Amino acid sequence: MATQYSLDKRSLAFGKVQGEVKAYLPLLVDASGQLLISHDTEISHVNSEDVAIVGGIIAPLVPESIIGELNITGEGDTDDDLDTITSDSTFTGKILILRKSGSGTITVKRSASLLLDTADFILNSVDDNLMLIWKSANIWREISRSDNA
Repeated sequence: MATQYSLDKRSLAFGKVQGEVKAYLPLLVDASGQLLISHDTEISHVNSEDVAIVGGIIAPLVPESIIGELNITGEGDTDDDLDTITSDSTFTGKILILRKSGSGTITVKRSASLLLDTADFILNSVDDNLMLIWKSANIWREISRSDNA
């Protein structure tokens, strides 16, 4: 049975403080009620990074921001499969938003390190999104997906 995560009813709020965009996350808890991110957790910025798949793997820098947006291209900007996300610098509650970049279709494969709720997810439009949360060493669990093709 997959672990379920839930957001409280408050939405993600953005505001501008002295010219810098700030974001505040709603409450994020797992099925046992363990607090992962509190409603007043401040995000100083959302990190955006372009990454390319090499041998089914991406290795984003994932700096210390809570949310990382990854714009993914296939190897050689062609159709490709993503099996693994590796990172040395992450923490409980780290969220990644995966998006397709370039012309190729990206298939995010359900695997031991990518714990997707259902089947593989195909990013075939720049408007498709897959949101993941860090569970433990190189293991990411799906929070949500949006197929907008």
